[in-house]
Parts: sequence; structure tokens; C-alpha cells
Amino acid sequence: MQNKKGLRKEVKMEAKKRFKLYKSGKLWCCAAVAFGVLAFGTVDGQADDTTPAAATTSQVSTMASQAVTTPAADGTNSAQTSTDPAKATTPVADSTTTMALADNGASVAKTESSASVSGNPTAESATTTTLNVQQQAAVPVTSRAVTTAAYAATNNLTTADTLDISAYQPNISEETFRQYHNQGINNVIVKLSESTGWTNGYAQQQVSRAQAAGMAVSAYHFVRFTTAAQAQAEAQLFAQMARNVGLGNDTLMIADVEDVPQTRYAGIVNNLNVFFQTLSSLGYTNHGVYTGLSYDQQYNVSSTVGKARTWIAMYYLDYSANAARSNYMRSLGYGAWQYTDRWGGYIDASIDFGMFANYAGHQTTSAANLDNFNINANNNTLDVAGWFADNNNEGKNNRYVILLDQDNGSRELARQQVNAVSRPDVANAFSGIYGAGTSGFNASFALTGSLADAIAKGHRIQVIIRYTSSGDGNSDYNDHWFNGTAFNTNVANLDQVQITNGGITVAGWHAADQAAGRNLHELILLDSTTGKELARQTVNNVSRADVGRAFGNVYNSGNSGFNVSFNMNGKLKAAIMNGDSLQVISRYSSQENGGNIDYWFTPQALNNNIAAVDDFSLYNGHLRVTGWHAADKSVLEPNQLILLIDNQTGKEVARVNAATVSRADIARLYPTVVNSGNSGFVADFNIAEHSGLQQALLEGHSLLVQAGEELC
Repeated sequence: MQNKKGLRKEVKMEAKKRFKLYKSGKLWCCAAVAFGVLAFGTVDGQADDTTPAAATTSQVSTMASQAVTTPAADGTNSAQTSTDPAKATTPVADSTTTMALADNGASVAKTESSASVSGNPTAESATTTTLNVQQQAAVPVTSRAVTTAAYAATNNLTTADTLDISAYQPNISEETFRQYHNQGINNVIVKLSESTGWTNGYAQQQVSRAQAAGMAVSAYHFVRFTTAAQAQAEAQLFAQMARNVGLGNDTLMIADVEDVPQTRYAGIVNNLNVFFQTLSSLGYTNHGVYTGLSYDQQYNVSSTVGKARTWIAMYYLDYSANAARSNYMRSLGYGAWQYTDRWGGYIDASIDFGMFANYAGHQTTSAANLDNFNINANNNTLDVAGWFADNNNEGKNNRYVILLDQDNGSRELARQQVNAVSRPDVANAFSGIYGAGTSGFNASFALTGSLADAIAKGHRIQVIIRYTSSGDGNSDYNDHWFNGTAFNTNVANLDQVQITNGGITVAGWHAADQAAGRNLHELILLDSTTGKELARQTVNNVSRADVGRAFGNVYNSGNSGFNVSFNMNGKLKAAIMNGDSLQVISRYSSQENGGNIDYWFTPQALNNNIAAVDDFSLYNGHLRVTGWHAADKSVLEPNQLILLIDNQTGKEVARVNAATVSRADIARLYPTVVNSGNSGFVADFNIAEHSGLQQALLEGHSLLVQAGEELC
């Protein structure tokens, strides 16, 4: 029998029954004589056997980050950031070499390089604000594991406990320093200056982060003087840098005397004594020397401070230390041994024989913490809170919180003048630091203008807390630079997808930090099977207080909702009929900031087609078939047809339009199939009206049930 209307899909349910018929008057009487095994399409078992898993969403695309540059952040005044003209723009090697001996007597060269620094931001405007925020208790600096003269005797002498860093390790975070400390690193020596014109623009953050991680910090200056006057000038620069970065008078101040052309002369010891005398006159009386073994053997620079205060460099060919090597170096009487420049891949590392344990100053003179740096979605602001205590803050009673775009040349985005906030927790933890008890600060910046644009571009936002004696904050100041943060959280959910013959309605929410500065919100309907766009709609966001509560630190979370309908067009209809997968994309964009912030929801396949027969029985000359048929294409083909096929001949013997009934059990089992909740059917065949069915029954043939829908 040919279909009179196009049957667009079908499920063969091989529920076979064989009946023997006999005629009694005008009625057809039936008796079942055999039952076939039920096998219903792709379904195994009954509809209520299992509980379906909930559908989930996932994020698969966000805007690519902008190219990142690393600014120099010295956090000091202009006197601190003078640069050697030869090193003004790119790192230039110091041309310093320390000769190292191999086990077989061969030498290995160690070279060190320095980098330039950049200046400080200037103000465009200033406002005053005071906020009440939840504070994070200050954590005191932990004491070092060993601080006595017995250090060398108790150390196993095979692993580093001391690191020295310069501008070539510019951005070591406080957390990384803590990791180093946990690995047994107790001492950090920071290069502050070189000759009479170069300073390390990263020194302040290196010093403060190492101190905050519980490490003892010393300082060194790379010597290039050839006269007593030059030695005085270099000592003055070294001392000024130590003051600028908050190092106290008890700091171990080390002269780095290496084998370079400027230091190869017999009078180097005399000039080195002038250098140390000048440091003492400036308040720094705790001195040390760093040099190479062969250089010291020739020029005896260790005599200026004694071997116990001399930190010697000698490398073996494998850049490693063991007990035998350490014991040999220790037997020479030196206070510490630098044995490698490859610790962690690129850092100079040493073993302390007592020099740093006995002489490194342990007074903490500067500490800071950023307690809160988050978007406040309710107020549409970027909130900042923390504390900064520093001995160099004395006499600097004005405070500013400054925001920089770290990935755009450290361009200043905004600043606010702030009031002091009481912090008794900081005072308890750092009682020896000036102003610790009133070191707190709060600020709140509106997410507009250049700040919103920088966040939209994925740039890192960096906080500076500045103490200054000037009214505008641009002179006589002391800064602390915190690590930059990129705000790129991107979260979303599809709450509902409803497909009808009129189209598709989707409801949900999408909150993204980088939606700041991107005012156009669109939903895109994509045929993910073909990769072609089917439709798009502009979204007018709606309030979602629930999302705002759950994601209070994500931009626009409280106004992130959407409810959009896509009309049934030709492209959408073709995708459904082809059984393609549909995917929803939520997009924030703007012409000004470029790029898109997308959230790609999980594709939904529209090729489900499953069914089962629940009952197949004869009564009063009728054949009754009940069951369910769930199919995504039913949205376009709502009329349920039930066909009977003579399984022996393969021919259709009857068809009827079935009555559709609700099936909540099927909806629970197959929640993603479009018509699962309304997939039930009841089909009634009057045997007398279907001659082919009569013939099949008379001949005892088995019957095959076939379910399908027709296009309206």
C-alpha cells in the first residue's frame, strides 16, 4: 500500500503477533495463538527503567588575550630609577665573569646581566573615598629555620639555601618566593645598583615579596669604581637604593667585586675600604663581599671584611654541590659558596656556611597585602582593599590607590586619594614597622571609561598603594606595587530550550568580566553539524538576582538574563529535518574594543527517534495498539501514524492516525527529546475496514507495527 501523504520518519517496532481468524456471522472473531518477542527500535527495556542524566553546558570559546608586555615596576621616586645610558632600553650584560673550577681543574665562566627600569605613573585626577570592607588578617613573617652560628654544621651542604636575583628575574611573585622558602631557601640577596648610574627598577617588589614570604633579604651592588671618589659615589647610590626599597640599617650590604677590566688593579682593596666607610657614614654598617675564588686569591678583597663575611663563587662543570665539595669550600674559611647559576633554570644559588645566618639583618621594615581586588557586580565597581606598612612612609601622610594597565605600558587608568584605615591585626603582626596600626586602605573604582576598556581587552590591572607628602601624589612618594590581575571570568547557563513548530525559545544567563565595555549582547543559533549560522537576535538583558548572588564578583551577573525566540525559518526547518545538531552562542561585542566574548553552549542533537509498543491486542473486531514514539522531527510532523506491516509479505496492510496522549514517564527518561512528554499513542484498527489486514490475519501472518509522523 502506498502512502497517501509523505511519511517523513518511521520507527519499525518488530512487535509481532500471529492470529488465527474464523468467520461467525457478520463478526470477525480473533484468538491469539502465538506471541513474538518485542524489540522496539533502539530502546532496551521499559520507559521507566532508568533516570536520565541532566543536560549540562560548557564554555568552549572566549576572546583571545591581548599580547602581554611586562612593565618595569620600581615603586620608588625618580632618584631611584636612573639608568645607565648603555642599558636604557634593553637588558645589557654586565660583562662580569666569575671563574669556576671543575673537578679536573677546568674553569667554567659565570656571567650576570642587568636590565633597565622605567619611571612612575603620574596623576590625571584625584578623589577621596572611604569604604567598609571585610579585612583579611595580616600574617606575620615566619622565622627562618636556622639563624645561629651552628647553621653550617647542621646544614647537609648539598642543596641551596640562598638565592641572589637581579633585574633578570623581574616578576617573581610572593607565592613563588613562598614556594622557594618551603624548598629550604632562607636567604635572598637582591641586586640594587651598579656603578654610579644604574638601579634595579624591580628591587622594591623583589625585596617586599621575599620578606613577605618569610625570607631574610640582603643587598648587593656591582662594583666598577677605579678611584676613591667613584667608590664614594657608588656607595651613596647603593645606600640610597637601600633606603628607597625599605631596607633597614642592619641589612647585610654586599660589594660585588668581580673580575672585570675596571677592577683589575692593585689598589682595589683601598677603594673598597672607602666604599664601606661611606656606607657606614650613611647608617649601613653591616658589610660583606662577593667575589670569585681566583680573583680573591690575586687581589685579597676578602681582607676588607674577613673571610667569614665573604661569599665566594666557584662552579664545578656539572653545576652541582655535594658534601665533599661543600666541605672543601667550607675549609677555605669563606662564609658562603655560590655553586650554580642554574637553580630553577636561571637563578644563582649558594650554600650558606654561616655568613647569612650570622650577619644578614632580620628586621622587617616593609610589608603589604592586597586583601580584596574584585569586581562588585551590584555596584558596577572594581573594589580594592588591603594594607601597606613601611618605615619609609614616615612623613608621607597622603595616600593614593592607583590602577595601571599593566599590558599597555603601565598606563595609569585611575587613582583615588584614600583615608587611613585602622588595622590592629597588622600592628600585632608587624609591630616594628612604622604606621602598621593605621596601614589599611579601601577604594572603589567605577567600571567605566579606560578602566572598563582595559578589562574588556583582558589586560592585567595592577594596584599601587602610594604614600606621599605632596598634595597631588606625584612627588616625594613611597610605593608598593601588587601583582597585576586579569579579570576574565566567563560563566553562563541555558535554563530552558523549547522547540515548537513556530520556532525555538531559549532562556538562560551569561555573565562575563570582559563584557565591561561591550554593550552589544546577541544570541546566535548555529547548525553545529554544518557550521552555518541559522539566525541571531539582539538581547535586552533582564535582571537575574539569583545569578548576582551566586557570582557577585563577575561583571553584569545581576543583569545577565536572556529570553529569546528564533522564528521557524527555512534554514532552521532544514536543519531539524536533516537531524542536525543546534548550538546556542551568547556573544558580547563592541566595535571600540574589538573581539568577542563568547559562551558556546553544548550542542543539542535533533536526531532522536525512539519508540516502544506497550500493548497489542484484539477485541470486538478491532486491533488495538498502544505505546509511545518520541522524535525530534515531530515538531514539524505532529500527526502520529501507526502502520501495520505483513511481516511475511513486507506489505503495509493498514494505517490509522493515532490519538496522542501525555507520557510523563517518557519525559523523565528522555528529557532532551522534543516531544517526549507528549509521545504516547493509541491506535485503533477496525479489521473490517482493512482487507489487507483481514487477509494477513486469516493466513496467520505475523504483523509488524511501524510508527511515524506526517508533515502537516
